[in-house]
Amino acid sequence: EPETIMVDGRIVTVATQTKTFYQYDNQGRLILDRRVQTRGKTDSLRYAYYADKIELQQSIYSFGDGRYGNQNYTFPLNNEKLFVPDVGIRRYDDKGFLIKEEWSDGYNILTHIINNSNIINVDYYSGYGWGTEKFAYQYYPTRPNLPNLTPFYGRESQNLPAKMIRSVKGSSFYSDGLKYQIVYIYIFDSQGHVKRRIASGTKLASGWPFEADTYGIGVTDYEYENCP
Repeated sequence: EPETIMVDGRIVTVATQTKTFYQYDNQGRLILDRRVQTRGKTDSLRYAYYADKIELQQSIYSFGDGRYGNQNYTFPLNNEKLFVPDVGIRRYDDKGFLIKEEWSDGYNILTHIINNSNIINVDYYSGYGWGTEKFAYQYYPTRPNLPNLTPFYGRESQNLPAKMIRSVKGSSFYSDGLKYQIVYIYIFDSQGHVKRRIASGTKLASGWPFEADTYGIGVTDYEYENCP
């Protein structure tokens, strides 16, 4: 049901869009990601783990086609149980953080800068004149991050994100400079687990089309079972 909340002095109404349920095996690995949409359809991701690979069964409903699309994927793993693509390059550091990914013959390059086990900068270069999108992150230094559900893609930051600032450099379509920011606000339960996360977005440039202020508030609530 709709709920009215106040964020950064703004009163906004939010409502549930998706309910996601997670199941794990006896080793704590994610085996089912089930997403129930408010329009009555359920998407699902099922994971199966092997020594050298992970198999994914994906079932996603397309409202445009009016049917479910089912796909099967296989993710090869290296000796550290990290995903290695058949095409392109993924490089990890000695702690398991993804530091560089390259595909499409060099026209798409993703670079991560790590500091104190947190991802502080993400640069995404795209060819054909798009330039580089830059994402700078700040963190709450005393708060541990939410669990990493898919660690085979690489480690995530150890602390909860506090802010993300998005900018552009070298694009033929947009001017250089700051474009968008998101401030993350958290509510915790009595055990210190994240109970609610509010993502409050603000446009920093009037000509930036990819995020709109009317959709700048995102709320995620968390419930836990068998949590120590």
